[in-house]
Amino acid sequence: LTDLPTELLEHILCFPVLQHIDICNVSCCCKRLHDVCHGRGKVWGNQYKLRWPRLQRFYRPNESWDWLSEYRARHKVGTQIRRTVESISKRFFTEVVSQVLGDSFAEIESLGMPEHFCEDELLFILNSDKRKNLTLKYYAKKILYFLRQQNILRSLKSFLERPAEQQSALEGVTSEDIFDFVYIDAFGKGKQLTAKECEYLIGHQVTADYYSAISTNELLLRMVGNLLNIGKRGEGNEKSYQLLRDSLDLYLTINPDNVQYLLLQARLYFHLGIMARKVQHTLEHIQHKKHPAAPEVKLRSSPEHAEVQYSVGLIMKHKRSGYNCVIYGWDPKCTMNQEWITTMRVNLLPNGPQQPFYNVLVQDGTCRYAAQENLEPHSAPMEIGHPEVGRYFSEFANSHYAANEELQARYPEDTGVTLGTVRRLYH
Repeated sequence: LTDLPTELLEHILCFPVLQHIDICNVSCCCKRLHDVCHGRGKVWGNQYKLRWPRLQRFYRPNESWDWLSEYRARHKVGTQIRRTVESISKRFFTEVVSQVLGDSFAEIESLGMPEHFCEDELLFILNSDKRKNLTLKYYAKKILYFLRQQNILRSLKSFLERPAEQQSALEGVTSEDIFDFVYIDAFGKGKQLTAKECEYLIGHQVTADYYSAISTNELLLRMVGNLLNIGKRGEGNEKSYQLLRDSLDLYLTINPDNVQYLLLQARLYFHLGIMARKVQHTLEHIQHKKHPAAPEVKLRSSPEHAEVQYSVGLIMKHKRSGYNCVIYGWDPKCTMNQEWITTMRVNLLPNGPQQPFYNVLVQDGTCRYAAQENLEPHSAPMEIGHPEVGRYFSEFANSHYAANEELQARYPEDTGVTLGTVRRLYH
C-alpha cells in the first residue's frame, strides 16, 4: 500500500465511507501514510467538506487552507456547543427562557470561534432525527434564533449610529420634491394618495414640513404603533388577537422595558386564558421581584392527588373545544385566582374548580389550563406542533411524549402511569 503514488493514496483516503477517525488511524500506521494524510491537506479538506458541506461558502476555492486545523477548530466548537446546549435544561428548566438564552449566548461567545461554526452546529442538531432529542433541539433552536437576533440588533445599532442623512431610504430628494410623492393610507387598505388628497382627508391645509421625512427609528416606532392600533381596534376574533399578540411581541423586542405594553401583553394573555406562567413572569419583571422557588415535586401516590386521572406526556383531546394537546403538568385542583375562574366560567362546570386541572401544550401554539372533565385521551395520538414541546419532552414515542429529565424530576411517578395508560389504550 505504501508503494502506491501519493495521488492514488489520497484518492483512496478521500473515499466517502471513511470518517475522520479512520484517517487518524491510518495516519498512525507509518510515516509514509502520516505524510499522505497531512502533507498536502487534500485528505482533511475532503473530510471537512463531507462532514460540514454548508460551510464551504465561507472558503474561497483558490486560497490555501490548513484543513486539519480548520477541522479541529470546527470539531471543538461542535463539541462545546453541544455540551452547552445539553446543560441548559438541567440548569434553567424553571427559569425565564430569555435569561437562559442570554447566559448561554455569553458562553458560546466566550469560545472565541467564528459565528458560522456555531450556527452550523446548531443547525446540525436541529436537522437530526425528527422525533428524538426534542429537548436538545428546543434549546438549540432558541439559541440559534438568539444568535441571529443579536447579529441583526448589532447591525441595526450600527445603522442607527450613522448620521441621519445616511439612514434615509430616499436619497437625493429635495424639499421641492415633497409634494411629488405618493402617500399610502395605512388605515385605508393601502390606498395611494397625493399630498392634496391627504389634506382633504385630515381636513386642513398643511405645509411641506408636515410631509417631511422622519428618522428610521421614528419610522419603525410608527409602523409598530400602527400594527398595535389595528390590533386594538380588531373585532375580538382570533385573527385580530393574533395581530395584537405579534405586534406586542415586536414592540417589546425593540423596547422590552415599556411597562404600558408589558401590562397590555399580560392583560391580553389573561383574557385569552393562555400563557399563565408568562403573565406571572411579566408581572414579576415589572415589579423587579424575581425570587425563583425550588421546583415543586408532585407525587401521584399522595392522598391529595388521588383524583388526578391523567399524567404528563399523554396526548389528549378537549371534549368541548376539540383541540389536540399534550399534558406537561397538573394540579389536584384549580390554582388560578377567583377573577380567572370567573372569567373562564369554571364555576359552571359540573365539577367546578375543585377538580384536577392540567397544563397543556395545544396544537395551535398556545398553552392552556384545562379541567379534567373536559379532557379525554386522543383516539389517534399525533405529534403536537407546539414550539415549547422540547422544553418538557425528550422525544415523541408514537403514542405519547417521553418527559425529559427535568419534567420527570417534577413528576417522578408519572412516567410509569403514562406507559401503563398507553399500553391499555393503544396496544
